[in-house]
Amino acid sequence: MTPEIADSLGADNLHGAIIANVQQNGPAAKAGLRSGDVVTSVDGQSIKSATELTKKVHAMAPGSTIQLAMVRAGNHSSLNVTLGQLPHEPQQSQSGK
Repeated sequence: MTPEIADSLGADNLHGAIIANVQQNGPAAKAGLRSGDVVTSVDGQSIKSATELTKKVHAMAPGSTIQLAMVRAGNHSSLNVTLGQLPHEPQQSQSGK
């Protein structure tokens, strides 16, 4: 994140992942995330980039609840987000087949 972007979003640091798009009615939207939020940590682990955020989230199982620290319009807050399943992930059957 550049200093100009951080300043425009009210972020007081230069690390984090900017949320560009939130899927309507998706887990992130239901938890309260909005476009323009800057996620700075996941479960207390610092996030430096969008790539790092994506890797951390994809490494966790659907249904897991994570805590995101974030900055919105210069205000620090945290949200608990229950992860959903990606649309392209195959659903596992009850029988295990």
